[in-house]
Amino acid sequence: MKKVILIIILLTTKVLMSQTDVEINSYYQEISSKSEYGVKKGTCKFLKDVKIFVQGNPDDTMIFELNKIIYELDTIIGVIKFSVIDDKDSANVFVYFGTKDEYSKINKTASPYLENNYGLFLSHHLNGEIKKSYIFIDMERTSKNNVRKHLLREELTQSLGLGNDSNKYPDSIFYQDWSTVTSYSKLDIEIIKQHYR
Repeated sequence: MKKVILIIILLTTKVLMSQTDVEINSYYQEISSKSEYGVKKGTCKFLKDVKIFVQGNPDDTMIFELNKIIYELDTIIGVIKFSVIDDKDSANVFVYFGTKDEYSKINKTASPYLENNYGLFLSHHLNGEIKKSYIFIDMERTSKNNVRKHLLREELTQSLGLGNDSNKYPDSIFYQDWSTVTSYSKLDIEIIKQHYR
């Protein structure tokens, strides 16, 4: 009888683990293989350390949040390192905190997307490697810190090659509808790990 119970427990555990693996793989494919605007792009990621240059007018809260996200990404990913640097020429990620009007002067490519977006990322990649990413966080049309923190976490994470949104999981940083999630869900962590494995 004990053997039968043990076999049932082992089989149940294996089924639950398989469902989780299936869920992770399915969500990963959805988030990594397209962009937010539905364009198929294949998977891409940074192969070198991420060096972030901050522009515009961030407040202390946003700088603290950026450093918090960087620490979490370093812990989750491990194979590349994240840092904020003062040398613009050495950077490969540019985060701008400010108004859409100011940002459209700096980044003409982003201009068509700014009217309806309080946060935005654009990435340039070649042969599956992200070379540079550009992130915009609107400090004028967003006044609440939890909204700004959410936008920063979402756009920075998506700029790493996880560019699509989804309606599946409201607690995910990749949730399509309006959200103020300011931490990674367990599923988010798993797909970030999978992407940089």
